[in-house]
Amino acid sequence: MRRSPVCLILALAVRPGTAFALLGDTPTIRAVVRLRRRLLRLAAALALAVAGPPFAAQAATFVVNSTADAVDAAPGDGSCATAGAVCTLRAAIQEANALAGGDAITLPAGTYVLTLAGVGEDAGATGDLDVTSGPLTITGAGAASTVVDGGAIDRVLHLPFFVSRIGLTDLTIRNGTAGNGGGIASAGQLFLLRVVVRDNAAGNAGGIGHGGTADLPLVLTDSTVTNNTATQNAGGIGQSGALTLDNSTISDNVAGTGSGGGISSNGSITATGGVISGNTAPTGGGIFNDAGTVDVVGATITGNTATEGSGGGLITSAGTVTLTDTVLSTNQASNTGGGLAQGMGTVTLVGCTVAGNSASNGGGGIGGGDNLSVASSLVMDNTAPFGAGIASGTATVITATTVSGNDASVSGGGILNGGGSVNVAGSLISGNTAVQDGAGIFIQTGASLTLQDTTVSGNQAGLLGGGLRNGGTSTLERVTLSGNSAAEGGGVYAFGGDASLTNVTLSGNSAASGGGIYANGDLSLNNGTVTANTATTGNGGGLGGYFITLRNSIVAANADTGGEAPDCSLNVISAGYNLIGSTAGCSFVPDAGDQTGVAAGLGPLGDNGGPTATHALLAGSLALDAGNPAGCTGAGGSPLTTDQRGFPRPLDGGTGVVRCDVGAFERFFQDLIFADGFEPT
Repeated sequence: MRRSPVCLILALAVRPGTAFALLGDTPTIRAVVRLRRRLLRLAAALALAVAGPPFAAQAATFVVNSTADAVDAAPGDGSCATAGAVCTLRAAIQEANALAGGDAITLPAGTYVLTLAGVGEDAGATGDLDVTSGPLTITGAGAASTVVDGGAIDRVLHLPFFVSRIGLTDLTIRNGTAGNGGGIASAGQLFLLRVVVRDNAAGNAGGIGHGGTADLPLVLTDSTVTNNTATQNAGGIGQSGALTLDNSTISDNVAGTGSGGGISSNGSITATGGVISGNTAPTGGGIFNDAGTVDVVGATITGNTATEGSGGGLITSAGTVTLTDTVLSTNQASNTGGGLAQGMGTVTLVGCTVAGNSASNGGGGIGGGDNLSVASSLVMDNTAPFGAGIASGTATVITATTVSGNDASVSGGGILNGGGSVNVAGSLISGNTAVQDGAGIFIQTGASLTLQDTTVSGNQAGLLGGGLRNGGTSTLERVTLSGNSAAEGGGVYAFGGDASLTNVTLSGNSAASGGGIYANGDLSLNNGTVTANTATTGNGGGLGGYFITLRNSIVAANADTGGEAPDCSLNVISAGYNLIGSTAGCSFVPDAGDQTGVAAGLGPLGDNGGPTATHALLAGSLALDAGNPAGCTGAGGSPLTTDQRGFPRPLDGGTGVVRCDVGAFERFFQDLIFADGFEPT
């Protein structure tokens, strides 16, 4: 059976597996998401072209010819006519309510001010315009020229429960006032196309209040909700059903004492494109999600403010939030989560930019909660006292993400984990600053970190741990820490807790003490390379402190300003098969296979393959095939089968012996043979 183009496109859009099959089995997440978004829009366009508008068939069409506010003389007679023999908007709606089937109202350019006072009446005779029967479309001549003004006597439009297929097109709703839903109160199915809802006021839901179900959604397309106010919650939109936003703007709305300056929801929100900006509330400046679902693709959430609490751009107390290809920028919170704040539930960001946000407590960009996942995203230039980029919560997973240029006025410039676990893989943590500790990453007592295939570079802390400040349990694998600086522990500062570094390179870091690492707690370095680090006070250019255990590692060619302890100071413990350039200034008792007082023979830090930069072993290096003959091991004695780059080990480095090399880099002798770049003929 042949399928229509609409069916084929919908199949691709709603069944990602089909898209994977057609496009290859390794597309990027962001490409697939963009494809789905384009396909859904194309499907909608084709469906509209094939089937026509959703309310195309009408039983009656009424053309309004008076801007006055007057009732219909005989509702249900099929004629829109007041006692003065003109067709007003109120009279047209009364006729549509009384007639069976679908109806249409044409509203020419003009300002239609409601003047018949009387709230609480639901037949459309006084106060707001009550729409009690559908389908119905009301079509203006354009939002700039067709204006329905509530005259501040009541809200403008009211849809009771179960009224379905009501559409507003090309008009403005303004100057309504009510206890709930200042511009529009809807418990039915309402579609807004190129509509502006502005300058309305209510106790709750200043612009639009929607209480429909999933089958009776509120849908805004190419529409704007702006400059509305609520004395309590939901300055722009308050909804407990289903809300769909397509390329719409929610801006400059205010919630006075509650939450959700732009939107407050305990239902579902689906947004594609559009802008949520300039909204203000005590909590949740842009969006407040209370246990519902939020799915946003390709939108911008910017310049929103939480004046007293958390979530400048968005806050979720529970439920599920998914942001894809979305920008959260220049939002502000007085507590946590300048861009986004999370309580319970699950939050996922894919392909997002979180930039220039600020918080007065923690999480300038993101304040995490229960389950937070950030993938293929950019978190940059955010500010907060603690965790300027990301302040993680119970469980945080960060993959393929750049965290850069964030500034903490206290600690945790890039990432701060105050409890629970944070896993970071394939990412870049760079250029972050902290006045005190942990410019790149700060792990507090009782928290844990797993850091893999990641570069931590160019971070600056005023006190402890330029790259990483660990007080909990940290496991680093295949990581490079370079160019970081602090007063102590330029690359890593460990105090208490437990840190395990395996296949890790520390290069070009600087501090007064412990240019590469300063530890006052358990720290093990397994097949690590510590080189080209600097101490400015003569206290361990490479390593400083106590309880540092080395295994199959290189510590060489580091420096201090006075030359007293270039590579290590204080107490360093050997677990064998290490290469130490100089033991001057440190207590080091050699164990089996250790080499001291020798050069390591390292190339410069560079791209030698793999996800992170490394120092290659040069021909003739004494680290070649000089690791433990029983095999190199990581934390807990687990065998190492790859080096930092992910290349296999052990290999013959040119000595005729297959043993793992000392340090983070494993050299294969063929690499030495063809190091000039020529291949055999």
